[in-house]
Amino acid sequence: MSLGSGDTDGFYHLDYIRGYLNRPMFLLNGIDLRVFSMMGDRAAVSILKTLFPDWQVDQTKLRKILAALCAAIEYPADIEIESDRVPAVTVCLLEALAARAQCVEDKELIQSAMETIRMRTTTSTGTEAG
Repeated sequence: MSLGSGDTDGFYHLDYIRGYLNRPMFLLNGIDLRVFSMMGDRAAVSILKTLFPDWQVDQTKLRKILAALCAAIEYPADIEIESDRVPAVTVCLLEALAARAQCVEDKELIQSAMETIRMRTTTSTGTEAG
């Protein structure tokens, strides 16, 4: 399955990510999971490109971001580009979100996602991310 048209926006699936983040409620479907699982760390790059420069992240959008990032790293063998199996940008994005978190609950959600991603990365590669 390839959603890209060969251009940079297609490579990063920016329209898809933008649509996912702008849905009025938190909803993650099978197509979302498939897209994210193929992207790996590229999902974090796409989310950063979508958020920049405003960084307007309410709690619903934060939950969507965390779900996408966790799904993107869940099955490393499904990730199309081998270098995207290392969640370097993902960890940086999570750290940036944690620094901007407005409440303890958000920080805990972010920390939980970070631990999940580190655990999955350690399990699949034998080394720890971040």
